[in-house]
This record gives sequence, C-alpha cells and structure tokens, in this order.
Amino acid sequence: MIRSYHLQPAAFAGWVGAILFVAGVLGSVLGGFGADLGQKTGRRGGLLFGAVVATALGIPTALFPVMPSLAGFQLMFFFLLLAGTITSMVASTTVAVLIPNEERGACMAAFTVISAIIGASLAPTIVTLGSAAMGGERYLATSLAATGLVTGVISLAGYALAMRNAPKSATEWR
Repeated sequence: MIRSYHLQPAAFAGWVGAILFVAGVLGSVLGGFGADLGQKTGRRGGLLFGAVVATALGIPTALFPVMPSLAGFQLMFFFLLLAGTITSMVASTTVAVLIPNEERGACMAAFTVISAIIGASLAPTIVTLGSAAMGGERYLATSLAATGLVTGVISLAGYALAMRNAPKSATEWR
C-alpha cells in the first residue's frame, strides 16, 4: 500500500484490521454453515462443496495487489480473506468429520506444518523470485497476483479432487 497507493501505515492500519476481523468472523460462520449444509446432503464429498465454491470464487480476488484504486484493493482483499477463511474452516471441519480418530492428530499436524511451510516461506520466495524475473521490485504486485492466481487454480483442482474422492464417513476409510 505504501508503494502502490502512497499510504503510510497509520492511514491503513485501522481498515486493514477491520477487514481482517470481519473476514475472519464472517468466513468462519459461513464456512461452518457451508460445511454443515454440505454434510447434511449425504452426498459423497458434500462436506467439501463449500471449499470448492469458496476457492473458485476466491481465485479472481488474487488480483487485489494490482487493483488500480484503493477501493478495489480493499474489496478484493476482503473477499480474498473471506474465501480463504471459509475454505480453511471447511478443510478443518472435513478433517474433524472424515478422518478417523487414530489419524486425526497426525493429519492436523501435517495440515499445519504444510500450511506454514508454504505460506510463510515458499510463497514469499516465489513472489520475490517472480518479481526479479519480471524486472525487479516494481513488479512485486504483479508477481503476487500471478502467484495467487496459480495457487488458487491448484487449490481448486485439489479441493475438487478431494470432494470427488472423499469417503461418506470416517468409518469408510477402514
């Protein structure tokens, strides 16, 4: 926001905090209801339907860093966080509902470790390398958008595959 919109942290800290809070609370509620509704359908993979929809709708929001206006940035950033929170809630619920007790702890640990590795180290490195390949620091926003679009499409494919192959219940794994 400093580079693209010439704002100082004091000018955006409040509304960024509000976006994080509202998207987090609303996404958790919507994700929980979505997972519950999906599970109640009784269809194979129904529990993951909310994650597939949220991921699909979230893909275009990866363009938030290249929005020409601050209002566009704010809107896209909010919906990106909302979609991510919904997806995360559905994924966590899926683990809790479909993974047998004996494997649930290991699955949640792997989920957390992989998320941390990708989110905290791999993604920022890819964005930085991408901007360097494009011509330097002035392409950080473009690289971030491209990385977000690619990871969104990969995530959508992964959730769709998981939905297609999900068991009806935890006992079906055995």
